[in-house]
Amino acid sequence: MTSYIDASSPTGNGRRIQLLSTDLIFDGINNIFVYLSLDVDRLRNAVSRTLSLWPILTGRILVGNDDQYLIEFTDNSIPFTYTENDHLERWPELPVVVDDMTFIQPFIDSVQYKPEIEPLLRIKVTRLCRSDEYVL
Repeated sequence: MTSYIDASSPTGNGRRIQLLSTDLIFDGINNIFVYLSLDVDRLRNAVSRTLSLWPILTGRILVGNDDQYLIEFTDNSIPFTYTENDHLERWPELPVVVDDMTFIQPFIDSVQYKPEIEPLLRIKVTRLCRSDEYVL
């Protein structure tokens, strides 16, 4: 189920920052963290407060005049997906860095590359029902 989190108090005010050519080499960062317990409501509240302090996280990438790339601090909400997995017994003992995308793909939301509508941050939480672990 996907819901949306807003900043507790909007602070972006439509500001924009210009990206330099070296900033344009970007790709998604797919990190996974596993927790033995997690208060999902507390996490949502913490993210909401964080978005007020770091409004760039709600930003969208725009192409301005003269093909300049910008990040606009939109104060738009970010997607927060919560799902449950009853197939995996528990999170396996894996190396700290897992680079096998076939294993981690179910735990990461896919993003359609449309920079003007995609937020710079999205969060997905998966509860492993059998072990009560949380994958973030």
